[in-house]
Amino acid sequence: MANRPPSDANPEYASEERAGRDEIVQEAMDRFERCLKWEQTARQRFLDDYKFANADSYNGYQWPNDLRRTREVDDRPSLTLNGVRQHNLQITNDAKQNKPGIKIMPVGNEATYESSQVYSALMRHIEYTSNATVAYDTAMTFAVNAGWGYLRVYTDYCDEDTFDQDIRIGKVSDPLTIYMDPDAKETDKSDAKFAFEFEDIETDEFAKDPRWAKYADIATRGPLGDSTGWQNEDYIRIAHYWRVAEKKDVLYAIPKDFVQGYPGGFIKRSVLEAGKRNKQFREILKALESDPRVRSREVISQIVEYKLLIGEQNIEEEAKIWPGKYIPLVPVSGEETIIEGTMDRKSHTRSMLDAQRMYNYAASSAVEFMGLQTKTPWLVAVEGIEELETYWNEANRINTSALPFKAFREDGSAIPSPTRIQPPTAAPIYATQMQASLQDLLMTSGQYAAQMGGQGNERSAKAIGERQRQSDNATYHFVDSLGIAVRHLGRIILDLIPYIYDTKRVLSVLAEDGRTISLTIDPQAAKHHEMIQAQNAQTAQHVLNPTTGKYEVQADIGPNYATRREEAFDAFKLILTQSPQLSAVLGDILFRAGDFPHAEEAAERLRRMVPAQALGEGPSQTEQQQQMMIQNLQNLLSKTMTELATEKLKLRGKEAKDEVSIYDAITTRLKVLVDAAAKGEAEITPETLKPVVGEFLDEVQRASMEPAQMEAALSLGPAGLPTSATRQGPPVVGAKQDASGGWFAREFSGQKGWRPL
Repeated sequence: MANRPPSDANPEYASEERAGRDEIVQEAMDRFERCLKWEQTARQRFLDDYKFANADSYNGYQWPNDLRRTREVDDRPSLTLNGVRQHNLQITNDAKQNKPGIKIMPVGNEATYESSQVYSALMRHIEYTSNATVAYDTAMTFAVNAGWGYLRVYTDYCDEDTFDQDIRIGKVSDPLTIYMDPDAKETDKSDAKFAFEFEDIETDEFAKDPRWAKYADIATRGPLGDSTGWQNEDYIRIAHYWRVAEKKDVLYAIPKDFVQGYPGGFIKRSVLEAGKRNKQFREILKALESDPRVRSREVISQIVEYKLLIGEQNIEEEAKIWPGKYIPLVPVSGEETIIEGTMDRKSHTRSMLDAQRMYNYAASSAVEFMGLQTKTPWLVAVEGIEELETYWNEANRINTSALPFKAFREDGSAIPSPTRIQPPTAAPIYATQMQASLQDLLMTSGQYAAQMGGQGNERSAKAIGERQRQSDNATYHFVDSLGIAVRHLGRIILDLIPYIYDTKRVLSVLAEDGRTISLTIDPQAAKHHEMIQAQNAQTAQHVLNPTTGKYEVQADIGPNYATRREEAFDAFKLILTQSPQLSAVLGDILFRAGDFPHAEEAAERLRRMVPAQALGEGPSQTEQQQQMMIQNLQNLLSKTMTELATEKLKLRGKEAKDEVSIYDAITTRLKVLVDAAAKGEAEITPETLKPVVGEFLDEVQRASMEPAQMEAALSLGPAGLPTSATRQGPPVVGAKQDASGGWFAREFSGQKGWRPL
């Protein structure tokens, strides 16, 4: 590097200077030096690729500077026909149509599928409020055009009237302002131990801001001792230094109800300390040490610190602590390679450099060749156009209806008629080279004519689709890299949620289908997740405790919901066209997938007509069969008892009242049994009905007997049926039920009246 600080030129001075520096500053300078050496080649090629991808006729970035200046001096054309841009746009625009999303999956510790859906909705809320799609698109564009881009996570206050904070996803407009740990092995750099993030502040703003004004003198040298490209008359650059430090921590196993309403589980002391505004956490932390039920052990936790460096000075005595365990910077890389110790990150542009240059050279040479050709001249005798030069001088510029000439000389001899020379032709070599260069662009990019909108040899839709799929496979590593980055981004946010949402608050978040969900985040909730149904049964209030539950993150990359809804509308329309009888069951889903006025209203009306069992709200098929069986038995018993009662009334006029009482009693008992079966408290089967019907027949028979015969019958009873002889006390000859549901019996002998059974 040029213009190194004096410490590198004079070892003695370097030793003195090093001894006088802050320990953190010296650590940052040493680490930054490593980053510079590791990324030097990749950064230079990043800039070259980015310029090449964005070349146009004005900047001429696709021509080497020396060659372009030479051609300009010689007045030779240097054309820029940028085909690389279209190849890159195919990838970036496809990524915009298939936007990534953060999907949460339950792992354990009270996490459920329903709670993971709520977390996914919360992630969509964070993405929406952050305008995260712009950050994704920016990072993807840099990765495709130049080799890599970055995403970042930060926190900010919800508004100026609260201390509550929100999590935000931010874009990085210049990836070259970020350096990350060269020793990080993971693709997403989740294992990075340090990183640098540089920020340019306008010189006037730097001087006006009271936070920076007193550091104006030390800001004359660039941060971390490098003044090359760090400061100019318009901007001053400062450095944010992220570092992962190890800290002793204590892990507690907390039983349930240790503190009122707390569900228990495993938690670190640092987490409890971070929740300073949470009264419940303070109570837990205070009671932990003295309770014998709590198990604990020492662990080594990683904490993320960040410091602000201006020039070569750490301007903050105490490092600020980032609440999460990851450095909130996420790279989106193209294709990273390490060859002979040199790291490089290749863009999609890189493979097309030479093919594009050949096309520009061939196109420029073809134009130059044509420019050197004369216009189509005439062969004519001087005498033939004498005094007619005005017409012939304009012959190649103006379309005239006739060109006059002299046919005879003064001596009468004939002058030959003017003739035209064969017009110039383009050099075939240049046209051939341009065509070959176009094919080279397709070959090196892996994107064929079908994907680029050109006419290929494919004719069927399947063949065209297969060719497009080949092109997608050739460039899928960029989409996959974005997915890896978004997945780690989700892990960073998931790790931050318990710290940032540490007080009760209510949010309106979006489900995947666009419906609004009311979410209450409450760190003191007794359950990890609870859904409270509203009275209208149309909306539900979700309550989530972010301090419990264990989840994993996936990156959901594919067509967005609007695209999938269009596909669903077409699919359901085809199904209902072929099977119109399903309209009563699926019609509301069809309209809900529609994207036209009043579609939602039509869907709601049709939903109210859908059978309850189709919505999973009514009885199941088995329950319906049981209800039908109960109804049939009720009808059969009612008919049988009516017929028997009629016959009895005919035979025994004077005892009609007693028979009716018996009939009412038995009917009431049957009704109780049927109601219990309808509620699921009992089951009606031939075995359960047999004793009741038998007793009914027995009562009817005994009512028509003489007292002696009845007493004998009661002592014997029908075979297989319970009789009054098995009961304690005098035999029972009648029974009834009062308004409170209690049963009473009347005896044949002994005391008169009714006694409770």
